[in-house]
Amino acid sequence: DLQADRMEGFDALLIDGAPMLSPAEMEGLRAFVEAGGMAVISGALSIRDRFDPPEKARSISEFLPGCADALVQQVSALDLEMDGYEPDGGRIKCPDEGSATLTFRGEAGAWRISVQYLDESDGVSSYELLLHDQQVGAWTADEDDDAWRSFTTEAVDLEPGDRIVVRARQGEGEYARLSSITLRTVPDEGGVFEQELGEGRIIQVAGPLDSALPEEEQRAVEALRAATPVSGTWPDSVLVNLLRQPSPAVLGV
Repeated sequence: DLQADRMEGFDALLIDGAPMLSPAEMEGLRAFVEAGGMAVISGALSIRDRFDPPEKARSISEFLPGCADALVQQVSALDLEMDGYEPDGGRIKCPDEGSATLTFRGEAGAWRISVQYLDESDGVSSYELLLHDQQVGAWTADEDDDAWRSFTTEAVDLEPGDRIVVRARQGEGEYARLSSITLRTVPDEGGVFEQELGEGRIIQVAGPLDSALPEEEQRAVEALRAATPVSGTWPDSVLVNLLRQPSPAVLGV
């Protein structure tokens, strides 16, 4: 889909959380940017042909000089070490008080931790996130809209073997349900990296926008608005549909 002759007339592209792009698509993306386009890329990309194994993936810097490969690990809550939690279909729940622990197996460095939890309408559960037995985050599920949400930390330094603990207490009928923990690397420049390439510009966000910090998402949104001016005012949200079989996502711009 990312071919130069198919992107004529477009000023900006958003690629959010795409799991894989082919080398040919990356060449098309580079040509688009060098010709004056603006691209926002978020999440980790596996750059390889469709039937190639993951170990054949190529670095994003081969196609977009200056960009760095983002590493993302998503661990199902069912694979966490549970104490007081119990399986609940494809997720886990806490009937009273409990903890769910992830032992870090990735590369040492700066990472952000995102916890995906269910905010139900029949109570208010509370959470605490611990690293080295020190609190790195705390929140309550008090929106009461029966929606899955993410709590994301600032960058923290992780070493192999570190234990990341979610400690929770249920509230009335809300059982502090968890679906996963997502870890994503943070480049030296912070959660957003920006650079020029040819006549265009690239903004790279270290992780999917739905788990980005508000200031990271806002920076991406402002760049998209600036690159694609409209008459009057922008709508509250835009449905972004870039690939043939994308995951549905709405980004407010």
